Amino acid sequence: MRRSITWGGEVHPTVTPQMRRFAWAKYYQASGKAKKAATGKRKGKKKGSAANNEPQENQEALKWKRLALTKKKKLRIKIPQRQVYRGKPGTVRKDRP
Repeated sequence: MRRSITWGGEVHPTVTPQMRRFAWAKYYQASGKAKKAATGKRKGKKKGSAANNEPQENQEALKWKRLALTKKKKLRIKIPQRQVYRGKPGTVRKDRP
């Protein structure tokens, strides 16, 4: 795992029910919406009413919602290369205080 962080690569985590719960929690946090309790019958939408007036979700909230609703069992996540300078042990870098 450490090598993939430094050199980059792909990881394939499994999507578990716990991960989906976490994604829903992050979605509600990012969107600012409160969870709605189930209250009996659902009302149907009228044509041309509030469907067009709903505000767009922000990108952060949309990302979490997509993760929670995905049908995939495994994800493919690309990690970019992030090499860091590692000098000799005991030396002090001058660019850091």
